[in-house]
Amino acid sequence: MSERSSERSSERSLALTGWWLFVACAACFIGSALRSGDPLALAGSLLFMAANVAFLAALYRNPPQAAETGKDA
Repeated sequence: MSERSSERSSERSLALTGWWLFVACAACFIGSALRSGDPLALAGSLLFMAANVAFLAALYRNPPQAAETGKDA
């Protein structure tokens, strides 16, 4: 079971890394929109950032221990 636990931990780390990279991209888009003065691009970038934060919040609220209780097996 520890191998499965390690695999889930690795998947979670990879997912978190991916979402944090999306947050970095959103920050760059926001900066670009501010620099160019494009309100539509700024609105889209802010929505993109909000969506990324929502997905990250869901990942942090559901720790891997909760998924490993055996309820899904």
